[in-house]
Amino acid sequence: MNESELKQKIEKGEDFHTEFKENLGNKEKIIKEIVSFANTDGGQLIFGVTDTGDIPGVENVDESMRIIDDLAYQRCEPPITMVMETVKIDNKTILIANIPKGSHRPYRTSGGIYYIRSSNRCRQASREELLRLFQAGESIYYDETTVHRAHFNDLDPDSFAEFLHRYMNIKANESEINNYLKNLRLIDENNIPTTSGILFFGKKPQFFFQSSRVICAYIRGTDLAVPPFNKKDMMGRIPDILENTENFIDLYLRDGEAGHYWDASLGGGKGLLTTLLLTTTGRKSGKPSILPLIYRPTGTGGFCVIASKGGAPAHPSWYLNLEANPKVHIQVATETFDAVARVAEGVERERLWKLMVDYYAPYTDYQAATQRQIPVVVLDPV
Repeated sequence: MNESELKQKIEKGEDFHTEFKENLGNKEKIIKEIVSFANTDGGQLIFGVTDTGDIPGVENVDESMRIIDDLAYQRCEPPITMVMETVKIDNKTILIANIPKGSHRPYRTSGGIYYIRSSNRCRQASREELLRLFQAGESIYYDETTVHRAHFNDLDPDSFAEFLHRYMNIKANESEINNYLKNLRLIDENNIPTTSGILFFGKKPQFFFQSSRVICAYIRGTDLAVPPFNKKDMMGRIPDILENTENFIDLYLRDGEAGHYWDASLGGGKGLLTTLLLTTTGRKSGKPSILPLIYRPTGTGGFCVIASKGGAPAHPSWYLNLEANPKVHIQVATETFDAVARVAEGVERERLWKLMVDYYAPYTDYQAATQRQIPVVVLDPV
């Protein structure tokens, strides 16, 4: 920087990238300024200039440079490397410390406090700003941040245990669940859920993250101005959202008539099977939940579906929703109905179970894989 450039900078006054220091008297404040510049966008500490733009200059330049360098190296964590230069104005020496935007952010004082630059001053970083600094430096990731409003009881341990069993082939007892949750960064050391813990295994993810959802709409034709024929707000845990969204798009609403059929060979069956779209009301969230299911007409005006969940030990969520509220909405090909769900019993169950097993043989394997009796559900249009 030459004399002319420095004079222009002094005339403009302090700003986001510039701070004037008359002398090195308040060393703690100098440390704060160095840290704040390194944490933000870099800047210049100009010594020998007052806040009003007067220029008393720096008397002992070499000693001042040594002190400033020591402050940046010994009193900042991690140490900060600066480039210093001097410029003379009217025979007064001005010392300029050029502080780069740090490549190892976040930086803090030796006292453990993080500062950032805001307008023409430095201030302590807020929690949100500090998280962004850690994320930018890849010292912490968003999905591992703690959800401080949440508690351990906001997680569904049964859902996590099922995940371990199904996808990692791990059968964890209750005392081991905590260790696995911590190792996967789903809770912190104080058993507080992290963002990923809530989104994947929380009981009510949208209570903490309202925007964690996918809105799907089916519009007949190509005119986007036409109101959607069907619209669903996919909520719940991320796996449920993704599954419901995929089902909505790929298995049904891309083409109501074509989506009426599913290639059963993908699941161990044979040929194309008919599917309907079932919408239940979440027993906890109160929000609609949608998914496709293989069905057969009951012969008495209703539709039969099976709550198999692939032979999992627990009933599927949609069945639990029906237990809480049997009023549902169904779509069969391009026709839609309101319906009431009930569980078939006795002779009716035997008849419908045989009907469904004859249609999709893997149901027999699913029943053999679980100790629960797989429910046979009848959907009666109203």
